[in-house]
Parts: sequence; C-alpha cells; structure tokens
Amino acid sequence: MKFVDIALTFNEGFLNQASVTILSALRSANDSTLYNFYVVSNNLSFESQQKLLDLVTKEPHFSKIEFIHISKEICDNIPKIGNFGIEVNFRLWFPQLLPHLDRVLYIDCDTMVVGDLSDLFYTNLDGKAYGACNEYKINLYLGNCRSDKDRIEFLNKHGFDFYTDNYINSGVILFNLDYCRTHNYTQRASEFLIENKDDPQFVYPDQDVLNVLAKQDGDDVRVFINWKYNIYHSSVIKKFDKNDYDQMICLKFYDITDFDSFKPAIIHYAGNTKPWVRYTGMMDTQYLGYAKELGWKIAYNKIELFKIKLKKLIKWCLPYGIVKKMKQS
Repeated sequence: MKFVDIALTFNEGFLNQASVTILSALRSANDSTLYNFYVVSNNLSFESQQKLLDLVTKEPHFSKIEFIHISKEICDNIPKIGNFGIEVNFRLWFPQLLPHLDRVLYIDCDTMVVGDLSDLFYTNLDGKAYGACNEYKINLYLGNCRSDKDRIEFLNKHGFDFYTDNYINSGVILFNLDYCRTHNYTQRASEFLIENKDDPQFVYPDQDVLNVLAKQDGDDVRVFINWKYNIYHSSVIKKFDKNDYDQMICLKFYDITDFDSFKPAIIHYAGNTKPWVRYTGMMDTQYLGYAKELGWKIAYNKIELFKIKLKKLIKWCLPYGIVKKMKQS
C-alpha cells in the first residue's frame, strides 16, 4: 500500500469546502492508495471535527485523520494580509507543526480531487524545498489577473522576477519538510510577513513568501509538477475541435502533449471561480454531487443560470462557423 500524507488548513466557515476536498480525494484514489489527513486550524469546533470523522472513517481509502491546533501565540504573530485570513499562512508552519513527517502534500480547500495523488506525493524532492506548478504560463497567456503591476513590483523589490523566475501557485504544494527545517523556512517566512505586512503591494502572503524564499536559496530548489495537479482554467477540462484556439492554448502553455488523453487530477477553483457561488464550467456537476451528499445546499442565481443555458443553446443551435466568427468579433 502507498500512504499519502495530506495537510489542509481552514477555519469553521470552510468546513463544507474542506469536506469536499477530503471526500473527493478518497473517492478518486487507486486501489493501493491510503490517505492520512492532517487538519491544521485554530478554531475548528469539536462538532466539526466529529463531522469530518464520521465522513471519512467509512471510506475504504482512509487511513487516519489528525486535528492539529495551532496555538494562539503563533496566530498572534501572523498578520492578516490582503483579503486572506491568517489560515493561508498556517502552511508556512508545517515544519514545526508536523515534526514527525519528512514531507507533506498541502491542498487548498477550494479544490476537488479527481485523480489519484500517490505519484505526486512520491515525487523525488532530494535537495529541493517543494514541488508546485509554475503559474507564469497561465497568467501571461490567459490573463488570470495575478500579474498586475503592483504585485510584480513587490516581487521585484525582493529579488524575484515574475516572468523569469518561475512564479509558483501554492494551492497545491508538496513540501520537503526536512529541507524547510534545515533552511529555517518558518522563521524566515514569519519575519518576511511581519516586515512587509503594511506594504499595500503585498496581497498574496504565503504564495509570495514561498516564491521569494526559494529564490533566496537558489534557482534550483524547486520541482515543477504536472499541471494536472492544479487545474484552474476551464479550457483544460473541455474537449475541443482540433483547430480550436482554446485547445492550442492548453497544448502550448499547460505542457500538455496529448490533449485527448489528458486527465486532470486536482481542480482548483482559484480566485472568484467558486462552484458554490456560480457556475464555473469546471466539473461543477461532480462538485455539486459531493455537496449534496454532505447535505450542503448550493443554489445558483437563476438569472445567471438562464444566461449560461442560453449561451449553450446558441452555441449548439447555430452553425459552428458562425459561432466561431462571433467569438472572434
């Protein structure tokens, strides 16, 4: 059997989303994979912990779940930055909070797992700080709103060039905890957060920190993992005609060499693309199925749903050439 250690950080208000992430991982596992979950939080109630226990214990690919309380002392020293709660920075304390592990796979809770994660977990990390996806290609070519001028200037101030230094997305990240301990990642990250907490250009705390720390350690301390483990653009999930522009984008900028056989493993509903808020085009039906199983009621805006259905109707009723011409205009 292959044991995979997964860590999640969330507060009481994100219990449903975290439950989908956990349940979907268990349901998408290979026969030989077992999952250990480490839930790091500072305010998760006993009732919520019990709900998670009841959810996972009957699943065949479940091994164990541990609830790790992050102390008030640590929380008091984690500044709130941008629009994120302090929970996003808890992952920076994993080397300290998970002393018995040499590696751990962190996954954001705005995700749905649709493939097995054992190959990812056992990626060779010798001499590396972490494995993650390179966000540069997505942002530069698909306009994903992360390459705004202020953020680029902030990174430049700290010696990191967004366009040449391979900026990573921290929504899915495989930590080499031994490396992080040896190189004092937690202490260095804490100091960086505090020193820059009042800078208005500093808005993606954990992600910017991890990029800057890796740059400080050298150009070769990261492993860039396959994009199938962090899909946050609907183009990658859809099937297109061979001449479709979106497929060309996917093939070229997601490093997908065989689009027809490409299988996403983790869907990441990053930014404003949330399936519990609006239709995303990213396997929403499957996500809503998990939500329903959990007793989580999600209701989309009826006007928005009507617009989506109308667009689909137009797409399928009109000749393909007309639709394509309308897209280009």
